[in-house]
Amino acid sequence: MRDPEGVLEAYALARRARRATTALEAQDGGGTVNTANVSNPPTAAQLTAAFGTVPVGFVGLLDDNDANAEVYLVGWNGTSWWYEALTKAI
Repeated sequence: MRDPEGVLEAYALARRARRATTALEAQDGGGTVNTANVSNPPTAAQLTAAFGTVPVGFVGLLDDNDANAEVYLVGWNGTSWWYEALTKAI
């Protein structure tokens, strides 16, 4: 089945994110938060520079320039970076 929009890949990443988050919480109660200064949206090169080499299924948060204004949920599927801009709760 073709997935030209990457929808299936995004769902698979979301499932891995849930599993990875559960595993991180079980380990130490938290995950990875990076505060690199990136463009909007962040590029793959910027995410690689921010997080370095990570395992397949890695999930982390990127708080752009530690400003608490633009925060991204990011994941690595072993081939590509994926990200989702988050909305701050009010």
